[in-house]
Amino acid sequence: ARTIKLGAFEVTTLLGGESMREDPIATFGIGVDPAEFEKVSRDNFIPSDRAGSSFTLTLVKTPDALVLFDTGMTPDNNKASLAAAGYTPEDVTHVVLTHMHPDHITGLMAGGTANFPNAQLIFPADENAFWSANPSEAYTANVAPLAGNARQIASGDEILPGIRAEAA
Repeated sequence: ARTIKLGAFEVTTLLGGESMREDPIATFGIGVDPAEFEKVSRDNFIPSDRAGSSFTLTLVKTPDALVLFDTGMTPDNNKASLAAAGYTPEDVTHVVLTHMHPDHITGLMAGGTANFPNAQLIFPADENAFWSANPSEAYTANVAPLAGNARQIASGDEILPGIRAEAA
């Protein structure tokens, strides 16, 4: 965990998970000649047959709240990362989803139970409209069970004093 002060806020980055995938050309080289992909990978000292990725969660401590932005991929990893920063999942007062790709929402629930039991869930209404009409496994397992009690926001809405949503 790494923390910086930003006015009255403390912003901490947490490791939300990591993974290794085979066949990176399917993600990072769509339409590229396989020989060219292999050469560019080799020239940049990275493998052409696998790709690693990681996800960083952002935790913001305000004077009145503990806000987690996104939930990463692994609930157990989140718990360990929060503990390294001196917190528990129960300490989190708000969970804000920036969007609903699996690497942002998979840590929200485990076995049908919310991993942040005291947190208000907040997410963009447009994201929820899309994913509820086109549900992924991750959305169905993690967001749908909590969506009815969530606060849905739009660009420009204030999440908490000093934190405002901006569409990207």
